[in-house]
Amino acid sequence: MAYSEQKRRVLRALREYIGGHKEGIGLFIAIVSFPFGGLFVEDIRAKFDEFRTDYVRKCNELATDPDDINRGSDVGIEQNDIKIEAKDICKRASDKANPQPLQSRLKHQYARTLEASREFSEAERIYRQLASHGYVPSQARLGAMLVEVSGRPQEGIYYLEKASKDSSVVAKYHLGRACLKGRGIEENWERGIKLLTEAEAGGSISAHVFLEVAKSQR
Repeated sequence: MAYSEQKRRVLRALREYIGGHKEGIGLFIAIVSFPFGGLFVEDIRAKFDEFRTDYVRKCNELATDPDDINRGSDVGIEQNDIKIEAKDICKRASDKANPQPLQSRLKHQYARTLEASREFSEAERIYRQLASHGYVPSQARLGAMLVEVSGRPQEGIYYLEKASKDSSVVAKYHLGRACLKGRGIEENWERGIKLLTEAEAGGSISAHVFLEVAKSQR
């Protein structure tokens, strides 16, 4: 086969492969600009997948939810500590993540970066989608956002109650706060302190700080 014809077939195959991964023309150009000599389609696809793996690793470093019981060695990042730069990285990582458990995790982490960027409507859409499929970290973050940000505390309490029953530390923290303040739920000091204490025991720094302040003002 003539070299030019081989090159056309390789480029066509790559366009289809990369187009299916929604990564954009910039990455495509970067990959096919490598010396073409002995580089075949599978070699370039492998290089492309290295890029994708790197996005997943970086997204996990920047936006792993402390509530994610499957995070392994990844350190959980508090919501208020998520950096703006994480949004684009997690978007790329979540676009074509497989298998399903990884897809849910990366979509959730992308939603957290949207929330951190104050893009609440899109964050809520993704949280709702994942929460409807029983993804507990998204149930907790959706509930927290509805109570603390979106002005729909009663709806938020529904999701917080649901997630807290599945031992969500984030849900227990926000539900405890709501109980102490009477937001979307009847004010209940004892239950609020109990939930916050459980969240603190689960590793929530925010719960520890809030407990100290609450007790000092009692």
